[in-house]
Amino acid sequence: MFGYLLPYKSLLSADEMIMWQNFQCGICYTFQNKNKKLKLCSNYDFAFFNIFFHYYFKTLPNFDIKRCFWAKYQKMGYVLPDNISEKISELGIILLYFQVLDSKKDKNKLPLYHRVIKKEFLNLKKKYENVILDIQEQIKKQELCEKFLEKNLDKASNASGKILEIVVNELIKDKPNKNISILFYNIGKWIYILDAIDDLDDDFKKHNYNPLLVNKNFQGDKKQFVYMNRDIIEPFMTSLVQKIENCYSHLKQEQQVNLCKNILIDSPKQFLFNTFKRK
Repeated sequence: MFGYLLPYKSLLSADEMIMWQNFQCGICYTFQNKNKKLKLCSNYDFAFFNIFFHYYFKTLPNFDIKRCFWAKYQKMGYVLPDNISEKISELGIILLYFQVLDSKKDKNKLPLYHRVIKKEFLNLKKKYENVILDIQEQIKKQELCEKFLEKNLDKASNASGKILEIVVNELIKDKPNKNISILFYNIGKWIYILDAIDDLDDDFKKHNYNPLLVNKNFQGDKKQFVYMNRDIIEPFMTSLVQKIENCYSHLKQEQQVNLCKNILIDSPKQFLFNTFKRK
């Protein structure tokens, strides 16, 4: 359910692209600081969280340069780990652990990094006991949706939204903000629908639950399927983008950064245009 919060690069300046890369490398480095094998676990969503919450807490990051294995040992700028990125990585490990369990259930296979994720999860279990219990409660609700083949997209995506809201509330517990909670609740729902679209082929072949496939005949490729069912999918996704945009507009001016706006609003709008434009 991760890796979907990407910038719409053609609308970014060169400096903004460098900033995106630095925060992306920074969260990867933070994961590696905990365990070198965790370098496989970083993704775009965590990079976005790293940017967003540095601005939210008005915390100026520190930068450094090092050679990166993944960039063929080129020198790469990155944001140094701090309290914000450390907490993002810890909560990210918890999310990834439950993603591992979900992969085992749906795909009957485990990712390469499952052992190190489990180890790190167990190290964090006591520290984030309440967060984990709340997430597990939402997973139970999601399992009921799957059991009863829920096709309503709002209900099917609710648990995913709640899980991200739980995680974000933990991140901002020293500076709570209801608007931020609602913002990330809708981001979680958006991610869930994108993931459902991505998994259409695999879920159809393996008879896995997918709200987009309930009572639907899957024919052609997933792009064609989504377009043919646009009367159900497009209004819901459009409403999510509108809610995200509304929440974002209520942030303080110094927290409204073009790179965050690009990832949260411009990129999803471009996705909607590319996916549902009339043929």
